[in-house]
Amino acid sequence: MKQLMTAFLLFLWQASPGQGINLIATDDLPGVQLLATEKYTPETLGRYFPGREDLCAEYGFTQLTVADYSQESDKVRLEVFVMEDAPSALGMLSVFADTCLLRGIFSAFSCTGPGRVAVAHGNLYLNAFTLGRAGSSQPLCEQLVRKFMSANPQDSWFFPAIFRIPQFSEFTNMVKYSCGPLGLAACAPELTDLLGDMQFKCFSMDITAQTYQGILARIDFTDLQVMNDFLAAAGLNLMGNSDPVPAVNGTYRSSYKINETKLIYLECTSPELRLADLIPENPDLNIYYRDH
Repeated sequence: MKQLMTAFLLFLWQASPGQGINLIATDDLPGVQLLATEKYTPETLGRYFPGREDLCAEYGFTQLTVADYSQESDKVRLEVFVMEDAPSALGMLSVFADTCLLRGIFSAFSCTGPGRVAVAHGNLYLNAFTLGRAGSSQPLCEQLVRKFMSANPQDSWFFPAIFRIPQFSEFTNMVKYSCGPLGLAACAPELTDLLGDMQFKCFSMDITAQTYQGILARIDFTDLQVMNDFLAAAGLNLMGNSDPVPAVNGTYRSSYKINETKLIYLECTSPELRLADLIPENPDLNIYYRDH
């Protein structure tokens, strides 16, 4: 009877429109039962995720699948958000999984906590969490995420090389992504006043040391004029390459112009940290990145 119910649930889920993903079935993990499935679109997301529709739309939300599983007394919900691209999935992780005990266990961009596993997997944002006592279903969360990732391999994508430099390697798996004001406010609030209403794509990383703290960002603009507007707002040379310049907030700002639409930006509490000393040999190089 349980197998018939699982087959029926999978039939209903597969029959509904949306991007094809391989949902975990009862036979995929011994002792694990699929209890229920539901699918949401941009038009219906508010029924499940009220108040977050605009933020999800900003990141290019396409589809959400929710599946509930059980194993003995443990119950876990697996959410699979289909996003516009891989950076947007990273953006969802940046916003909704900002408190982690461990990072980088399931992929370079994953977050593990009591009774929860969240992963940016290609253009998918996965969020598995216990429906019972906090932390009680952690093993089941991990099983479901690993099995789903294995059943749904994702294409490689390119990741900015500036975040791989040795000086900041310990912060690499905490890189965040934003592409609009709502995500920016959550991921890199230091840049909110500078980017304003501009169109942009921004990878950012908080950096901390004994003698300084700050933020490093790689920003893509729509054109040169928008980049110049940003540099002017930051009080930086419009040529795009500058040594640290003091700002009114007590930090020092510097920039490096990659080309007419891409800029590396550093805001730091110490003038001794010079962006020019950190730029890799090929600053426009993107690392070919795979989840695992």
